[in-house]
Amino acid sequence: DQGLVGIVLESSKNYSTVIPVINRNFRLSAKIKSNNYAGIIVWEGDSPVLASLQEIPYHVSLHKGDTIVTSGFSAIFPEGIPVGTIESFTLEKGNFYDITIRLFTTFQNLFHVNVIRNYYREEQKQLERNITG
Repeated sequence: DQGLVGIVLESSKNYSTVIPVINRNFRLSAKIKSNNYAGIIVWEGDSPVLASLQEIPYHVSLHKGDTIVTSGFSAIFPEGIPVGTIESFTLEKGNFYDITIRLFTTFQNLFHVNVIRNYYREEQKQLERNITG
């Protein structure tokens, strides 16, 4: 209920292996809820409560506390799952902001999670295959 935890990599009858958001190899398409600008969530390993939102152009209006949610641009997560809020941002890398987000999920004491299944995943993947040929 707090926010996004990660992606189920594999599962058995009673257990699952999950790649969490706080894994350096995890990438997530997410957007700023107030203006729908999308970027990529990346965890850089500095803190279990902070991550980066990358690829947001400098002309976008940002505010500390803006909510970040899944974009729905992948077949894994539907649009609108809470991820975190903007903690801080600077414009130091040319045309894109350096945005730090505070994750909603508290990984240090996480015990139970809800698994969300995208029932439209196969239909989305088929459309992607039709486009790419």
